[in-house]
Amino acid sequence: MIAVYVDNFLLFSSNISHIRTVKEDLKICFEMKDLEEAKWILQMKIKRTDMDNGMRKLTISQEQYIETILE
Repeated sequence: MIAVYVDNFLLFSSNISHIRTVKEDLKICFEMKDLEEAKWILQMKIKRTDMDNGMRKLTISQEQYIETILE
């Protein structure tokens, strides 16, 4: 999956080699900079947690935005 917002995008896949292939294909067509693993997008914090079953849990938080509003 590719999520796009203006001039930024995120790649999602359970297969890391697939992500690498897509990045290389996009670099051929577009000038781009790889910022590696995202920690923030659209003022939302992205947190990844490894689960006991080998899966990864993805959490998106607007905690910082909420704190700003409450101040």
